[in-house]
Amino acid sequence: MDSDIKVLEDHFDEIIVNIATKCKQYPRKILEYVIKIMKSKQEILKQHHPFVHSLDLKYDPDPTKDCPQRKWYPLRPKRISVYT
Repeated sequence: MDSDIKVLEDHFDEIIVNIATKCKQYPRKILEYVIKIMKSKQEILKQHHPFVHSLDLKYDPDPTKDCPQRKWYPLRPKRISVYT
């Protein structure tokens, strides 16, 4: 019984050591790939050119100038109470 426990404890210790070394190694390996991905994204963004050019939009101070119906119909309708 004691020998089985000893074997299990040794195996458990090996697993702990294995996991501890992987925890130290894998972030470094992951970091390499993250850096490569970030650099490739920057390269792609440098090559990007917009297909549609933005227009110069101007603010219209009088919204009723283009649409005469807005003079009769306000932008926000009044609330009507059904219960009165």
